[in-house]
Amino acid sequence: MKMKDGGSDHFWQLFNYIQGKNNKEQKIEMTVPVLRKVIAGGGPACEGSIDMSFYVPPEFQDDPPTPNDANVSISRLPAQKVIARTFPGFAKDDKYLEEAQTLAQLIDGKYNVHEEYFYTAGYDSPWKMFNRRNEVWFVVKEGQTTSIE
Repeated sequence: MKMKDGGSDHFWQLFNYIQGKNNKEQKIEMTVPVLRKVIAGGGPACEGSIDMSFYVPPEFQDDPPTPNDANVSISRLPAQKVIARTFPGFAKDDKYLEEAQTLAQLIDGKYNVHEEYFYTAGYDSPWKMFNRRNEVWFVVKEGQTTSIE
C-alpha cells in the first residue's frame, strides 16, 4: 500500500489553523501526537487515503475556533482502545507501513481490531534529533479485551 496524502500540505493547513487562521484569530498551542488515520484502498494499487489530525488542548475542546480553510475541519475522536507499537527514529511512510505490518503479525488472532485502517502517531518536532518516539495503532473493536496473554 502506498501512503499518498500530500503530508506536508496537510501539516501546514493544520499548522496555519493553530497559528490563528480561524474565526477567532486565536493562536493554539501545538500538541502531540500528530495523528494520521491511514485508510486502506482497494484494488491492485491499494492507494488509500490519509487524514491528519492535531489535538486541540483542553481549554479549546468545548468551543474550538472554526477553521478559515475549507480543507480543515473539527472532528472528535471517540474514546477507544488501541494496540500500539512504539519505535524510534525519523519515521517515513515506508517505516510506518513496516511497523504496522509487524504489529499486525504480533497481534494476529489475539485481538479483534479494525483492519480497514490504522493510525500513525508522531510525538516529536522535526528538530529533535535523538530519542524520537513514533507509534502505529490498531483500534480494538468494541467489546474486545485488550489484555495480552
